[in-house]
Amino acid sequence: MSLLAKRRADKRALVVGLALFVFAALDWQDAAAQTLSATYGIGPAAMP
Repeated sequence: MSLLAKRRADKRALVVGLALFVFAALDWQDAAAQTLSATYGIGPAAMP
């Protein structure tokens, strides 16, 4: 049996990779939801 046939995916690595992907998706969603934008500083609109 060759080395490649014995090789299997590491379940812990897959779980960590999936968790990182989920956190990245949540971070992207939060960043996309930001409505306050400014080109130079944030100005008085940041402090209501």
